[in-house]
Amino acid sequence: MQETAFANMDVKILEVPTIGETVFQNIKQRILEGKLLPGQRLKVRELAAQLGFSEMPIRDSLLRLESHGVVTNKPHAGYVVREWSVNDVREMYELREMGEGLAAKLSAERATEKQIQSCKEILDEMAKNVSLYKECTDEKQRLAISEKVERLDVKFHRAILIMSGNKQLNQIFSIITDREFIVLGAYAIDKRHVLGDISDLFLEKHRNMLQLIENKDAEGAEKAVRNHIANARAGILKFLSENPKLSLKR
Repeated sequence: MQETAFANMDVKILEVPTIGETVFQNIKQRILEGKLLPGQRLKVRELAAQLGFSEMPIRDSLLRLESHGVVTNKPHAGYVVREWSVNDVREMYELREMGEGLAAKLSAERATEKQIQSCKEILDEMAKNVSLYKECTDEKQRLAISEKVERLDVKFHRAILIMSGNKQLNQIFSIITDREFIVLGAYAIDKRHVLGDISDLFLEKHRNMLQLIENKDAEGAEKAVRNHIANARAGILKFLSENPKLSLKR
């Protein structure tokens, strides 16, 4: 039998986002970047004009953002960007500690060699940026490098969630991660207060987490990730306690 031209080809279908998804991501990104501030009223007609879409996908997106806990619908006021409290931040990190600890445990049981290798590549890239950060003396450049490290840190932690093989856990923590970044962006909090000291020790802790997963040490991996998130929680809460002028509710 003659083979077709596509017999041995991996055909990937490009998924085009729907109008609803485009609008949802656009509004969410504006909140993530602090362009729409906590407590700010979200007027459907204004957003429709700004984004160039009809009012229906705007309303649908606001309803979806409300279900994600990002906006609230207040009587007589309509939708507003959610205002956050210090306790909200504490609860986010408590959830991260439990959930990502579980993800690390499951990853130690389920991760493939290919997934482990992908994580190693993330950490190799992180190592390059940690070295650049240590050598850099210009504060603006250090901030830019720290943001690269932060993105790689997020990528690494999301990889652990994916390696867990638990899709529902991954979906839940995608929402929690969005909330975390909304808080950091909305209140202009330097992410280094979450990352801690960007140093060889910071990198080594990540390599240790991955090594425990690769060694299939489920208990050790869970403990290491939980300790890591607990330290991040302590760092951000310490910063918030020392900066009461930030507009987070107490």
